Amino acid sequence: MSTSGESPPPLPTGETPAAPEPVERPRATAKKRSFWRSPLGVLAALAIGVFGLAFLAVVAFGVMIELRYLPGTEAVAGDKVRDHVVELLRENGVLEPGEKVQFFYSAGLFSFLEHGSVVTDRRAITYGQYEGDEVEIWAVAFDEIESVTVEWSESMFEDSVITIVSKDEWELPLYVSTEDDGDHEFHRVLEKLWHKHR
Repeated sequence: MSTSGESPPPLPTGETPAAPEPVERPRATAKKRSFWRSPLGVLAALAIGVFGLAFLAVVAFGVMIELRYLPGTEAVAGDKVRDHVVELLRENGVLEPGEKVQFFYSAGLFSFLEHGSVVTDRRAITYGQYEGDEVEIWAVAFDEIESVTVEWSESMFEDSVITIVSKDEWELPLYVSTEDDGDHEFHRVLEKLWHKHR
């Protein structure tokens, strides 16, 4: 074939020119939608987001408990109680000025003031926020204790109950977690201080 502008050679007589071959054009196809844009994909993304946030909340909650910014699930010796917790108890009248915590347990979920049991160097205390913001406090000094009994729990989901009977015959129940035998240590410290002050 010449490209110099010459005309094409003549066709033999009686022949018709061949039809040009059809050019294949791409067919129009429906564009496939991304899974994440489909209704199922949107639901999946929402579910992943909700579970992700829930997981982060649980991790944050655990970290706050480990750092003792929220109540833990175990009774702890006084030297392991954070200063801000002692100050919170003092500000709310649970602890008297100069009183030292020997053993402590808070049954609260989000606040140390929700409910707790304390043995100090002077007395045994139970307290709680039951109605509103006011903290109710019950305490007995060691020299006023007549007897101490314990109902040991064998379940990690139920607290042991240490019941103190005062000399004027009223009962003070102290609820203490069984975790890591904290209830036994709490009781041991209480008994030791009671016998010391008899």
